Amino acid sequence: MFRFGKYNPHDDFKAHKDSGFSESESCKAMLTVMFYLNTPFNEKGDDVGCTRMLTLNKTCRKSEDSKCLVLDKVVPKAGRCIIFNQ
Repeated sequence: MFRFGKYNPHDDFKAHKDSGFSESESCKAMLTVMFYLNTPFNEKGDDVGCTRMLTLNKTCRKSEDSKCLVLDKVVPKAGRCIIFNQ
């Protein structure tokens, strides 16, 4: 299954956990593959637009970034690709 997302200026995607997709016992999604097709213009020069790998536990919820430990981050740049477990 493929899903495509496109972001416009000022769009964001709140903290979340990619969940696996299971059509049957033998057909399951286990990886997320992200291709960066463009380099966003970031006038502030901060982490806006970065993909952050977060810990998710009892104190870290989907919309509570401040309680999540950032394990790593990827700055979006055209041509980059990241692959990670769901």
